[in-house]
Amino acid sequence: HTAFRTPRCPPTGAFCRARRGMGAGTAEEDQEGPLERLHRMVCNQQAEVSALWRETAACREELAVLCECLADGGALHLAGYLARLHQCDTQAASDADGGRVPEAASPVVGFATALLIEDVAWHIGIGAGPDAILACSASSRAMARAVRPVRPSILAGRGRRPQAGAQEAWCVCVCGGDAGRDAALDSAECCRLSAASGGLAAGAAAAAAVGCSWEALPRMLTGREGAVAGVLNGRLFVCGGRSGDAAAVNSVEWLDAGRSTWQAGPSMLTARAGACAGVMGGRLFAVGGWGEDENFLRSCEVLDLAVGFWQVAQPMGGSRALAAAACLPSGLYVCGGNGGDGPLRSVEFLPPPALRGGGGGGGRKEKKEKKEKAKATKG
Repeated sequence: HTAFRTPRCPPTGAFCRARRGMGAGTAEEDQEGPLERLHRMVCNQQAEVSALWRETAACREELAVLCECLADGGALHLAGYLARLHQCDTQAASDADGGRVPEAASPVVGFATALLIEDVAWHIGIGAGPDAILACSASSRAMARAVRPVRPSILAGRGRRPQAGAQEAWCVCVCGGDAGRDAALDSAECCRLSAASGGLAAGAAAAAAVGCSWEALPRMLTGREGAVAGVLNGRLFVCGGRSGDAAAVNSVEWLDAGRSTWQAGPSMLTARAGACAGVMGGRLFAVGGWGEDENFLRSCEVLDLAVGFWQVAQPMGGSRALAAAACLPSGLYVCGGNGGDGPLRSVEFLPPPALRGGGGGGGRKEKKEKKEKAKATKG
């Protein structure tokens, strides 16, 4: 019994063929013992199983290539195809549990086949990271074909999914806000718009007509209202604001798309709420707003990820909060807002490069100016 479990002959039947080649004829085969006969049958069956396994592997690879070609040509919807296979597997298992024999067995769906769905490959790649994507690409040709559409974006470290074709896409994110009763929201959501829906210029009606809907993002670390936001290197940064009836804060957090979590970022130099922000030259600028004592600010600071912390930038000519900001090739423009005495219609702009001295007092200097102005008004 032990010798049978550990046969000395290779699983190709070469031992049996060698015995016949050395002069052993059919009569000798008829006179062999039961154990030798069984051993020869097992060797032959192993050779047949090996051949079947190779043919099955080739068929699976051809099926994967065929599905990919049909999907590229628009003749096959991969998500529906795999859902139908899963339905067949479920029905077969249900029939087996009920004592009935399945009419037909569905083919096995491997991991590489599942990765042919771009949504699946994208989310798995973001969670696993660039090293896992490289390992998948090197493991087999089928895996390399499956992760090819999402590989460049994941290896580049971008938190944005590549879009099909040459269409450009936008993602509108809304973070925090006023929840009423002196409370601030920590929720966030986004809406993806593509060129097919007319982009941002098409508006909500056109977006809804093509099925665009808002998606929930992970909750922020802190509830905020009156915060500012900007995108640096594919990361969404949310800065400052205030939590309900509390004073302005200088904390910063950013959305890690790979882990689907918010991470704490470098704190601003000045606590500010109701400010405005813009990204210029790969740097995030936070301008104006209210300070900790509700004083109007004119200071400006900038975050450069290459440096890793906020730095003082040239202040505005006047204090203002609730202004609108936009970045153009000529610089950062700050429009309107409230200067403390009412609405403003003036416009200022900061030309690049913007890291120059000035504004070093931040909120303390503006607070002193505000008190002096209040005293003069009372006098």
